[in-house]
Amino acid sequence: MKFNKAYFLNDTFLGLATIYGLTIEDEIRFKDVNFREVLFHGAEMERMHFEHCTWNESKSEGRIIIIDETELTNNDDVKKIKEVEEIYRILKQKYKEMGNEGEASLFHISEKTMLTRRTHFKKKPFYWALLRLYKLSSGYGENLSRAFILLLMLLMAFIFGLWFAGLKGAANESVTFFQVALTTVEFLTFHSETHYGLKTANGLAGSIRVISTIFIYIQTLLFIFALRNRLRR
Repeated sequence: MKFNKAYFLNDTFLGLATIYGLTIEDEIRFKDVNFREVLFHGAEMERMHFEHCTWNESKSEGRIIIIDETELTNNDDVKKIKEVEEIYRILKQKYKEMGNEGEASLFHISEKTMLTRRTHFKKKPFYWALLRLYKLSSGYGENLSRAFILLLMLLMAFIFGLWFAGLKGAANESVTFFQVALTTVEFLTFHSETHYGLKTANGLAGSIRVISTIFIYIQTLLFIFALRNRLRR
């Protein structure tokens, strides 16, 4: 089917449908169209524009799922998964161009989910782990509450790690939990000298300080990124 320019308004595709084979010379605009049962495989997505359309949303995953993804199986090769990933990327870009950052973020999560799915541990172990940590730590930069909760958890783990590993004062006196907590904050803000003059008591405490500082700063950046994305919606 060939279109020079077309406009679909308040339409619903009955049953499973596909828009594969549409030849578009100019553009096609969809407004208030239901795409819950539509396959996009092979379609000329670049010349399509979407506005206030209806999609399948997964509340548990916090993202949009198109039919092309649901038809994937565990035996599908990387190429098929990458095709679905590319559909999500184009849809994300289309919604960004309209200024609809809310739905663009849902397509972004779906795009990254496909990227994570096609990344194999044996071929790219570091990238495989990085993508899963990115999802766990901030929902691919889109889950503000998850990023904040994990940041607090890392901070508390740092405090308790130093509390059990050991900090010491100038006269080797015992320290309180409040002193450890304040010293932890001072460590994170790179104070050359702490208020209570506490220092790490051993190599274990020193290692906890270095490792925790790195992870907390990374998680802080992810939290800021997620906050920026939330404010843009």
